[in-house]
Amino acid sequence: MTREQLEALSNEELLGEDRMAELREEEIEKRLERLECDLDESDADELLGEERLEELRQQRITAMLEAKEEELETMSDEELLGADDLQVLCQDQIEARLRAEEEALEAMSDEDLLCEDYLDELRGEEIDRRLGVTDDQ
Repeated sequence: MTREQLEALSNEELLGEDRMAELREEEIEKRLERLECDLDESDADELLGEERLEELRQQRITAMLEAKEEELETMSDEELLGADDLQVLCQDQIEARLRAEEEALEAMSDEDLLCEDYLDELRGEEIDRRLGVTDDQ
């Protein structure tokens, strides 16, 4: 065959179908390897895009918060708040309730506070004491 005739042949005809398939496979492999190296060097923003990355972040945050919420809901008050903090909160509540009760009691009349029968008994005893009357008389 002449040079012109050989140059007119297709690649498959000139090199053979098997050789062309082999060359194609090698080239595809090389290009994929280069792309993989380039992609490995890329950051998540470049690969996924800002919107998709933000969407994934929000999904992960939501999942983590839900898991944490379930965990926290199963904790006792002491585990969740801490024994010391819980004790302080309880003590603050006790003191607040005592102050409120003290104010309410101070606002009551003697009769309401001490009970009228009891006051009558005390008054009678005091009158008897001042008059010098004893239980023997």
